This record gives sequence, structure tokens and C-alpha cells, in this order.
Amino acid sequence: DQFMGMDFEECVELVEGKIITMGWNNFTHATLVVWLGHVLRIWADEKDWGFISGGDTGVLTRDSEPATARGADVACISFQRYQAVTRKGKILDVGPELIIEVVSPSNVWNDIQNKLIEYFAIGTDEVWLVSPEHRSVTVYTQPKESRTFTAADGEVVKTPQLPGFELSLTEMSQLIDRIGEAAE
Repeated sequence: DQFMGMDFEECVELVEGKIITMGWNNFTHATLVVWLGHVLRIWADEKDWGFISGGDTGVLTRDSEPATARGADVACISFQRYQAVTRKGKILDVGPELIIEVVSPSNVWNDIQNKLIEYFAIGTDEVWLVSPEHRSVTVYTQPKESRTFTAADGEVVKTPQLPGFELSLTEMSQLIDRIGEAAE
């Protein structure tokens, strides 16, 4: 509760009671987070399904001391599941159906694995790791169970957690291309 009441100038996470500065995300990362949130929001509105949040949404992965609160790039939580959240409007203390993390060059694999374990431990059903560099999405259904989808193969990511939702990796790749072309 004390951590949630604090103001920070940078993106931070609370990991085992310690405040860890995450630094700023690069433009490609931030643009993909907004785009993913947008396409998910359109689907969620059409289905009257639930909430889509982004921009390092606070997810409490351990409430006991030392506490841990992670910043998810995108979190998708149904209206039904949101009813179990006890800190509504502040932080998710219930695992959402889906968490998406966009991988940045500064990410360390060990830290990503720890997040996966924590997200599944609180009841998250799936975690997607989006790799702008590889233009892929790795869908985890457990910390060590995954399938990778790639734009090169023209694949579409679907999940039973979000019935009827399809993520076009071709569209994602085209967005990454536009960002790269504009930088030249």
C-alpha cells in the first residue's frame, strides 16, 4: 500500500520489497504497447468482455513481505475476473486472463522468466512475449510451455482466453517497418 501511494519519475517495479528502476522504453516498444492495447480494446468493446490496460499496469504478484509488484505492458482482465480484485482502480491483485510483455533490448532473460513464474502463480492464464526484433509472439500457457508465432510465416495469434480475437503478426510487422522507415 505504501508503494502504491508513492510517485515516481521513472517506471519502477517492486521486487521482493526493493524498488527497481526500469528506465524508459524505446519508441518501438511504446508504440507496440499502444497498438496492442488498441486492437485488444476494439475486440473487448465488441464483445463487452472486460478491461484492457497498458503502460506498465501494476500487477501485485506477491502481497506478503517482501512484496512484489510488476509492471505489465498490457493486461487483459474480464469484467467477471475483475470483480475479485480487492484494490480496484489501483493495482491488479488477481491474475488477469492475459498479460503481454514487449521485449526490449535491455530485458534480461532471467528477469523475464521470474515474471512469467510470478504471473502464473497468481492465476494468469497466458503470457505473451512480443519480440519486435524477431517479429514474433511467444505464447506461454505455463512458465515452461510455449509456442512461438512469427510474422515471417504470416501467422495469426489466437487464444481461448479471448474468444474470437486474432492478432495479425503481418500487421505488427508492418508497424515495425513503418517505425524503422521513418527513422531513416
